[in-house]
Amino acid sequence: MKLTTSKRLNRLLYEMDIHSYYDVLFHIPKKYEIVSVSDDSKQYEDKEKIVVTGHLEDKPAPLPSYKTKMTTFTVISEKGREYRFLAYNQGYLEKTLDTNITYTFTGQYSSKNDYFILNKVNKSAPSEDEIVPIYSLCGDMKQFEYTRLVAKAFKQLDGKIYSQVPYSLIHKYNLPTKDIALNNVHYPKNKEDIRNGLLYLKYEEALCFAMKNKLIRQENNALSKLSVNFIEMSEVDKFINTLPYSLTLDQTQAVNEIINDMNGSSLMYRLLQGDVGSGKTIVAFICLYANFLRGEQGVFLAPTETLAKQHYENMKEIFKDTKVNIKLLTGSTSLEEKRLILEDLKDGIIDILVGTHAVFSKSTVYSHLGLVVVDEQHRFGVNQRSSLIDKGKEVDLLMMSATPIPRTLSQTMLSDLSVSTLYSFPNKKRDVKTKIIKNDAALKDKISETLSNSGKVYIIAPVIDSEQEKETNYSLFARYNELFPNKVCQLNGRMGSEEKEENVNKFKSGDKPILVSTQVVEVGIDVGDASMIVIYGGRRFGLSSLHQLRGRVGRNGQESTCYLVTDLSYSQEEIDRLKILTEVDDGFTLAEYDLKSRGPGELSGLNQSGIPDFKYLNVINDVKIFQSANRDADVILKNQNDDKGFKAFIDHMEKEINYDGDVFKG
Repeated sequence: MKLTTSKRLNRLLYEMDIHSYYDVLFHIPKKYEIVSVSDDSKQYEDKEKIVVTGHLEDKPAPLPSYKTKMTTFTVISEKGREYRFLAYNQGYLEKTLDTNITYTFTGQYSSKNDYFILNKVNKSAPSEDEIVPIYSLCGDMKQFEYTRLVAKAFKQLDGKIYSQVPYSLIHKYNLPTKDIALNNVHYPKNKEDIRNGLLYLKYEEALCFAMKNKLIRQENNALSKLSVNFIEMSEVDKFINTLPYSLTLDQTQAVNEIINDMNGSSLMYRLLQGDVGSGKTIVAFICLYANFLRGEQGVFLAPTETLAKQHYENMKEIFKDTKVNIKLLTGSTSLEEKRLILEDLKDGIIDILVGTHAVFSKSTVYSHLGLVVVDEQHRFGVNQRSSLIDKGKEVDLLMMSATPIPRTLSQTMLSDLSVSTLYSFPNKKRDVKTKIIKNDAALKDKISETLSNSGKVYIIAPVIDSEQEKETNYSLFARYNELFPNKVCQLNGRMGSEEKEENVNKFKSGDKPILVSTQVVEVGIDVGDASMIVIYGGRRFGLSSLHQLRGRVGRNGQESTCYLVTDLSYSQEEIDRLKILTEVDDGFTLAEYDLKSRGPGELSGLNQSGIPDFKYLNVINDVKIFQSANRDADVILKNQNDDKGFKAFIDHMEKEINYDGDVFKG
């Protein structure tokens, strides 16, 4: 669906994941500005904002320019002061502005040309302070362009916006209906409008989230196992004793919690979370071995082919002295090899299958699937019924998140999900120093020194390629390849699987010890002797993502360095945010800071994995809303037969769960 006639705007809206008029309205302002008429006697400083009410001295006229169309005009304020305005790419003003009408002009002072740069024109003078919404936008999209689109969306959806919250709860909390709430946040008359509008949107989001969680948990608890093949912990302990290292107390507790669930009469629905390097993977391997002991098949699902192959190789090493039969299935597996794997899987010959989403394709049939492990960067609310029903009737699910969720948050928001947490580390914590540098001029010598010590270096770009971004995967690869000929390889999501694997292998072997990559290396790429990482465009990443990226170095315990490259375009606020990384290396603390600082209306893609991507809720600051929603969801479930509104809400939530299979959508 095309929302505008402009190809540029449609492309930018697509990048913002906005595809319908509903999406337009649900992308609410990230902040608001209070606009007051300026004092005529004031002397303005560069970039200072102004609001002036007055009439035109003469009609707007074009200003000769070779690059940009500019229009200039003079405004006489109601008290007689002259203001010279300059408008970029707004030639229509020459025809639309009338010298006989009073307007309100909003702009910003430019000391360079002694002009006020025009932002907006209104026909009416503000009777009181005006509240102006500011949206988080993509690329070169202008605020006025999105504001026009919001107005168009309200016209298109008039009478078609329905509240999901049952009306008895709307009445209980004195909330506006959904259509009024959206109107309040986009066109607030005062701060109370914003508060009430946001309160409805946050509560609806929390209530839907809580209800989906409870329905899925209720369903999973109801799916009792017909029989339980009991796992003897003594046999698991024998395997643990063969490992080349001892487990931490956290790892031991997590193993016990998971196996207790697997020995239970209801299906397991558990999240295993921990900081970078806390040892989640070996816990999952042990549980897959326990699943093998009870005579059932296991699956290890990885988010990328590169990571799947890495886990496969590690698993083969861990299980080399056992009878466990392990196979790898990905999109690049040859047709003949895939045919043999599928036959052996169906016949029960394969004990553990490692792979990407190919492990759940229609052609993949299991003999007796018992345990599925879903690795990091997969949203951990996947509905078992929709994703696993065709693969096994009694399947335990273990989900892993590399983004730690603060303890108070997991207790409140994830009250219907069993959580095992790894707080401690198998070895001493990594010695990684994080530094902010304003340019990369000094990096050549530092990289040369790292390479001379047999170290390896990651160079991280925020995007693969973009006209708006100076440092991209392609441009950085070209630059560093010129600085270090024949020592640089490249990795990004557009490359084929064979090329990716080849380049990662060259990096691991040291044949090409510099890897220029995008964020794809965040998900568990394990190169022990990598000791330096350089990250460009840090303001585009969440703190948790940056923490994950720096977790790629120092994995063998050696001293390592993470450089965050900034430039003059970074605001002080952005610099201060990055400074947190130079002071804090605990993933739980960073995750909490990231969540606290997040506001509504932010663009997707900047948020950490593992934690739900809410549109309106701040999962730290809005804990009370989560608590109320959890209690209300319990009341709705208990009284659904006595309240038609409650029953309709549950039916709607069940349809959404069955439709998208993910508790974190909606």
